[in-house]
Amino acid sequence: MPNIQQIKKPHILGSLPKAVFSNLGIGVLTLIAGAIAGGPKIAMSQKESQIVFFILAAIYLFITLWSILSLAPKRRSGELQTQGIYKFVRHPMYSAIIFILNPALGILLRSWLLLLATFISYFIWRWAIDEEEKEVEGQFGEQYLKYRKITWPFFPNLFIFNKPLFFGVTALAVFFTSFIALNFQSFYLRAVEWELTKPAEVSLKRTSSQNGIDSLTERPRQKFNKANSIVIDKLNIDAPLVFASGTSQKELNSALDQGVLIYPGSKSPGETGELFLSGHSSSYPWDKTQYGQVFTLIDRLQAGDIVTVYFNQYKYDYQISGQKIVVPSDATLNAQTSIKTITLMTCWPIGTAWKRLMVQGVLME
Repeated sequence: MPNIQQIKKPHILGSLPKAVFSNLGIGVLTLIAGAIAGGPKIAMSQKESQIVFFILAAIYLFITLWSILSLAPKRRSGELQTQGIYKFVRHPMYSAIIFILNPALGILLRSWLLLLATFISYFIWRWAIDEEEKEVEGQFGEQYLKYRKITWPFFPNLFIFNKPLFFGVTALAVFFTSFIALNFQSFYLRAVEWELTKPAEVSLKRTSSQNGIDSLTERPRQKFNKANSIVIDKLNIDAPLVFASGTSQKELNSALDQGVLIYPGSKSPGETGELFLSGHSSSYPWDKTQYGQVFTLIDRLQAGDIVTVYFNQYKYDYQISGQKIVVPSDATLNAQTSIKTITLMTCWPIGTAWKRLMVQGVLME
């Protein structure tokens, strides 16, 4: 038995000071690196990031308050707390900093590097709690050793606490990890922005005709030395337009691997009726095509945005009017329309063929 007079009583703040200092240092270095590199930034609006931050901050404060209220009475009486939130994790306040507060700040600042630095912070905190664990072990001896065997430092030990929940969470984690890995390129496009790689703005050179009338106002039938293609400046898309050799799913998929498909039965660009285009929203890693994510971002098109189609050396500008999500059986050509329209179609949600996203627009005459 250790001599009680020689036992060092744990500091009231435990590992908090040195771990927070190290955690802060990693965060500052990460932000500096992100600022120099121009990213990667999380592709979400400032309002969305603030909403997520406040939700996570509320959860963090709840866990911290619960931890303090659970620990305080036992500290005053000199007992080991193993109930309340401490029944699930040994260091709930530290866990909240690592896995809730750190990610919340990364999302608020829209920094992927700061979010990923959570993994580095985890190992810093593991190093920082070693001394505190030894001090608590010295104070409570065998009682603390038994507690350590069944209670993990930062994660709930779901296998001990609830085996069905453990296997359910494990299965979901494996599924989502595999799903994201198989569709990584599409999710990367949706989630990551680089400030230094934004597409340059394209400006039109305005020229005047001999009678002084603006040639753009007259909209002359100018020819362009550009292959049949679709261009969406807002999404940095410039892809070839292709036709399928037939209507079987194999023939359609083969054409989609070559670019954006002018769907069988579609009207041609500029004709009265519906120009119906289809493109991949995602493709598997073994699908060797550079157009596997060509329509990954078309849900971000809003009313008023412009989609440009080049066809037979002529240029056609379509203005987006709206979008909808339908079941595959409802994703059909509109044969009844008497105006010149465009529809961009892709599988939805990303990585599935469950439904179809259809973005629609009208030709600007």
